[in-house]
Amino acid sequence: MIINEIKQEALGQGVPIIDDGALAELLAVVVEHKPKTILEVGTGVGYSGIAMLSAGGDKSEARLFTIEKCADRVKQANRNFFNAGLSKSVKIIGADAIDVLPSFAEVYLAGEKTNYVDFIFLDGPKAQYINYLPYLLEALRVGGILFADNVLYEGKESIKKKMQFFVTHITTNKNLRTSILDVGTGVSITQKLK
Repeated sequence: MIINEIKQEALGQGVPIIDDGALAELLAVVVEHKPKTILEVGTGVGYSGIAMLSAGGDKSEARLFTIEKCADRVKQANRNFFNAGLSKSVKIIGADAIDVLPSFAEVYLAGEKTNYVDFIFLDGPKAQYINYLPYLLEALRVGGILFADNVLYEGKESIKKKMQFFVTHITTNKNLRTSILDVGTGVSITQKLK
């Protein structure tokens, strides 16, 4: 199966991909909520994007917008989405997310049936999560889900503090309902209430 080949290739190249436990949680949430429009920050080589689109089964009509800054990874992800037969369901945005997110809805959802996304998977640069958050919440429809990986990060102190600030914000904002799961390096599942 292509997803396993992509995983092995990524691991062999030292490209970070989502932990198996976190991936299982991500896919369970995707299956439960059946999003039609998904925004992913941090494409990598397309591993999690392919997994999310495949979780909907053959009849999935989901559309994935995925942002990746590294040009080499964009090329690799394009190839992997093509090989998985998912190219028509994916728009890879080769840019820095902080440059894309402020105008994401106006630029990328202009031709879609909605001005909002149903689901966001946040797995980009950890130090930027808190900076991305206002734009992500603006792009997310009411009732939609923001799933973030690495929220219990224990590495570099400056990044750890930013992640703790991000977690504090998503768990104390009265317009959000958030669960934190101690899976992998921690995941958060946030629903936008209003």
